[in-house]
Amino acid sequence: MPLGPAARCRRPTRRQPSAPQVAAKLLNLATCRTIEAQQRRPVGFCRFSSSQKGPIERRRLLGKRHMTGMMAEPPTYNPSWHFEVMNDPKEWQWEPPTTPETRRKHNAEISVKNLSGKLLRWLENSNMDKPFLDPPSDVLNSSAVVDSPAVADSPELLNSSAVVDSSATIDSTAVLDSMAAVESPAVADSPIVEQSITVPLDDPATIYTELQQLRSAILGLENITKESLRRIRSHDITTEELLATMRPLDTATMAHIPEKPLAHNIVLQVRSAVLTTLSKWRAKEHRRDDYREAWEAVLNDALTATAKGAGFRTLALIIEKAEPMDRNLLPVDRLATVLYDLIRSIVLAPTNQAKLQNLAELAQVMQFFEPHMREAIGQKVESIVAETFHAGLNYEYRFWWMFFKAHYIEMSFSGFEQAVNSYLGSDQRPDDQQTLLLTSARMFADECLEARSYTHFTRQVVRRGYRENDWLTLAGMVMDSRGRVGLTSLWCHLGALKWDIRVFEKLIVLSRKPSPFVVQDTLMVIRGIVSNPLLPSLRFWEALKDEKSRIMPRKPTSAEASAAPPISDKRIRRTRRELMDLVDKIALWYEKAPELTDRMAFRGVSRCIRYQSELSGRPTDQVLRSMTNVVMKSLKKGQPAPVGRLQHYIANIVAPSLGVQVAHDCSIIIASWQKQATVSLEEAIKAKRR
Repeated sequence: MPLGPAARCRRPTRRQPSAPQVAAKLLNLATCRTIEAQQRRPVGFCRFSSSQKGPIERRRLLGKRHMTGMMAEPPTYNPSWHFEVMNDPKEWQWEPPTTPETRRKHNAEISVKNLSGKLLRWLENSNMDKPFLDPPSDVLNSSAVVDSPAVADSPELLNSSAVVDSSATIDSTAVLDSMAAVESPAVADSPIVEQSITVPLDDPATIYTELQQLRSAILGLENITKESLRRIRSHDITTEELLATMRPLDTATMAHIPEKPLAHNIVLQVRSAVLTTLSKWRAKEHRRDDYREAWEAVLNDALTATAKGAGFRTLALIIEKAEPMDRNLLPVDRLATVLYDLIRSIVLAPTNQAKLQNLAELAQVMQFFEPHMREAIGQKVESIVAETFHAGLNYEYRFWWMFFKAHYIEMSFSGFEQAVNSYLGSDQRPDDQQTLLLTSARMFADECLEARSYTHFTRQVVRRGYRENDWLTLAGMVMDSRGRVGLTSLWCHLGALKWDIRVFEKLIVLSRKPSPFVVQDTLMVIRGIVSNPLLPSLRFWEALKDEKSRIMPRKPTSAEASAAPPISDKRIRRTRRELMDLVDKIALWYEKAPELTDRMAFRGVSRCIRYQSELSGRPTDQVLRSMTNVVMKSLKKGQPAPVGRLQHYIANIVAPSLGVQVAHDCSIIIASWQKQATVSLEEAIKAKRR
């Protein structure tokens, strides 16, 4: 068989990647590097699968033109700029300029905090079963001895004590003494201030000694609880011994140990074992009294710890693991009093973030309460709300407002309405009226976006007749905080309940300040305008005219050019498209509104056509279709249409849009239709006269 050309006899070489393949790989690599920079991932986050294939696999992939790179899917990422500025309600306040001495003191405190944080993290990650080894040298040598005047004047210096050997057996007295040695006297005297582990502002060696003592105390607590757990699980323990086992845990809780993951797991383990034993005692009828006594004792200890700013998770665990029949043993009055004091301290001292977190955790467990318990707690919270409103405070409203939610407390909005009503009805108001309205507006926008609750409260506001300026400010704050989500509902109710025209005009002006119109929200206003002839439709068209003049190409004056920033072409096109869609929906509304007469519908759609013609040069097909339907609606009723409307429709709408020939044919059809309608009407009149 003769051989073919020499080119066919040669061994095929590997094809070079085409330009689309190279471009795809480069684009994939650039995307990966961008994601690495955003996610702060190490190099090598992305790899190409084609480079790891064998020769046969590469040969199979030669003909593919799509991108062959594989990229791991990045995790969910919530950057800080996604959160709104309103998360921090504290307003900026002027501070005096710093001096070199204050700056040196501040830097020294930051240095010590960073060092103590490293040591604490190393302590948490260390293995408790192994001997206590020295920390890494880079941790101890990371910071020199701090030379700062803050060291001598700091009241948080702790007295160093002997280091307890971790291998020795430690009794409860020694453990509690060592716990007390770690506790700061300044923190122990104040139950409202946040309690945390404090270290001396001295040097790394002293910090290391105190942390070694803390670890020995934790290890001693673990040695005690191992024996207690064995006896509890074997049921070889009495009620007195069981409660005695809980007391060192409560003291350890007050000594800041639950802030550490290891010690917190130990405490929860013992609590869980005690609660399991209590539930087994309940099953035995002859131990029912012992169970009730132990239950009340454990609950009282947890309430005592909660009142002092700790033990939240313990109380939550007790309530969550209890059965409904056991929750009736909860002292509702005492629990409500404890929560009242706690919430009041949080509202009046909002900088305590640890207690705010504990309160949030406790609020999640309140769904296990019985309705009468939630009602009793809700009455206490109502008084806090009234007190806060009268004091004019603007502090962390989210944490105490969550108690008004339906799935936490069975309570209506009556408490909040009474508080606002008493505040707005009082003659003497505090000076920070704007701050108070801002707080309530943001509460509405963040927590009360459910249709039922917001509608209920808005109707209450309108029915009670609050002052006009107050609720205008409130509407503006809602709009600024959540982008008109709450203001949309307010617009609907203002239009439906026929508020004063001046109020609605002010809302229209107010809505134009932050950004251009939004289609969904403006349709709400259209429904209110069309359904209520008392509302000013001219004001709305003036607002649309202002939006049109803002994006229309014209030469601005010198004052406007210096004041307003230039608008990009992309923004102009997007705004024009939004306005065209908005006017289409307005024309459709005028066409289908049953409460409008034919004349009002014709005038409304004509205005829409004129607006679109001025905005883009030609009206859309949707608007022309709406105008045709409006014109034919009157003809279908069997009545002769007004000559002026038909002439305007043919000359100014059909002829410029569809051509002269279509306009001529349309005029002939309408004339014959009108003549037929006139003849039918005359015959009907003659028949009626007979």
